[in-house]
Amino acid sequence: TTSGGNSTGPGPNHNGGAAAAVNITSGDAAPGDTHAITLNGTITALGGSATNGTAGADGTVTLTADGAVVDGNAGTLNVSAGTLVIDAVTGVASLADPLEISVTDLDVDNTVSGQIGLTEANGVSVTKIAQTGNGAVTLVATLGNITIPTAGSGITSTGNGTVTVTASAGSIAINDVITTVGGLVDIDGQTGVTSDANGVITTTAAANGGAVSGAVQINVNGAGNISLAGNIVSTGAASTGGTASAGGQVDIVTSDGTVAVGTITTSGGNSTGPGPNHNGG
Repeated sequence: TTSGGNSTGPGPNHNGGAAAAVNITSGDAAPGDTHAITLNGTITALGGSATNGTAGADGTVTLTADGAVVDGNAGTLNVSAGTLVIDAVTGVASLADPLEISVTDLDVDNTVSGQIGLTEANGVSVTKIAQTGNGAVTLVATLGNITIPTAGSGITSTGNGTVTVTASAGSIAINDVITTVGGLVDIDGQTGVTSDANGVITTTAAANGGAVSGAVQINVNGAGNISLAGNIVSTGAASTGGTASAGGQVDIVTSDGTVAVGTITTSGGNSTGPGPNHNGG
């Protein structure tokens, strides 16, 4: 735990202290080895409070693993901080046992394999989630809203794993890209889902793979509107040696509200090979 001191004095100039950063790194002395970071307790980096003044700034927790980042305490909170930065190689927790976090800003890279599973206690701003490979990505906010701000780099996957973003009690604002290589994109808000022009959702199946591109599903499960200014594009796999595949289906549903959408494009992949049996998707 790193925390700023609390200020209880009278007057407007008595401010809480800032929290220090927490940096944890697992190294790789032998090429090819991987080493996990396992969180068996709670890492806390929160600024001090102020009765009459400004609360101290929350700190940043940075986890850099040459293997996976693992939840070692089941359903107990793992990280409470202002910003959480994770750089992993073989996964960030899992869908079955996600990291439990309470942070304001989130920046996650996973560079080789494995899943990314995160459960946020409140609301969160997603500066970046970058997944390499076919592992699924799941982010759930139990309370509060999820924002993917324009200032970040969105949520991206280089594989065909499912990307799921769920605000169980709040809304989702998509103001930067969500991109997969043929993976399903599943967006579930409770009180609304919005996007601006930067919030483009793209799923394009890998060339010559033959697989249908991932579907896009956007749902509001409670009373709330869906308003999408960002494009939605689902494209089937292109083929240079046979039949290309189809684009994925797009479903947009709100239980009790209005729906406004911009441009939605689903298309089959192109087949560029010679001969009569090379067909478009």
